[in-house]
Amino acid sequence: MHFNIDSREAAVLEPTRVLRPGGFLILGILNRFSLWTLKRMGRSCFRPSFWRKVNFLGAKSLRELVQQTGRLHQLRWRGAVYFPPLAFIGGWRGAPYRERLGAKLYPGAAAFLALAARKRPA
Repeated sequence: MHFNIDSREAAVLEPTRVLRPGGFLILGILNRFSLWTLKRMGRSCFRPSFWRKVNFLGAKSLRELVQQTGRLHQLRWRGAVYFPPLAFIGGWRGAPYRERLGAKLYPGAAAFLALAARKRPA
């Protein structure tokens, strides 16, 4: 299930509130600093688009929100889609190699970021 929430704090605080102590919370975001996001933000400047209304977060902003709760720890990050797949010769066959290369060279540039955290015991 996915949805958009107007309040960033609510997007983190409410799932954290209902999570049992010791439980895991996994949050996924579209990274503000990825090529994928920048392309959509750029296009939306010139024509009407759903993406014009979206306020993307970066990893640092999401980490700060999670730390504000004071209830989550053991943060772990993963990212995916570092390069637009059609921008390179080799098509899909080269995608796994480009992903590994992107993860090493540009760790903050993944299009999709996932954060896993555990709720502190009561």
